[in-house]
Amino acid sequence: MGATACNWPSARAGQLSAVWIPDPDDEAIRDLSRAREDAVNSRVQARHQLKGFLLRHDIRYPGKTSWSLAYYRWLSTLNFDAGATQTALTEYWRRPPCIKPTHSQCYHTGERHDE
Repeated sequence: MGATACNWPSARAGQLSAVWIPDPDDEAIRDLSRAREDAVNSRVQARHQLKGFLLRHDIRYPGKTSWSLAYYRWLSTLNFDAGATQTALTEYWRRPPCIKPTHSQCYHTGERHDE
């Protein structure tokens, strides 16, 4: 008995639903949406890791808002005596997800960066 014969009772009972196959444009939008979500998640994770590093060293930002220009200026003033710790800070801070994208990098997504 073929697959078609097995589905006839379900089809007659109205238990089957229509299947929609996305076209290439729809798949492209899905890909863009997934990439955007991944980028946001990566940035959040990188920021949490940087803040965790600073807290492990009992360093707290004295200003009001993290991830502002003032915050980035403050980060650039931090210095550690141990070279490895300074390198770790640089690695956490300079990795791409932590860096605030420029307007031109986000223009096509419509994202605003007024943080």
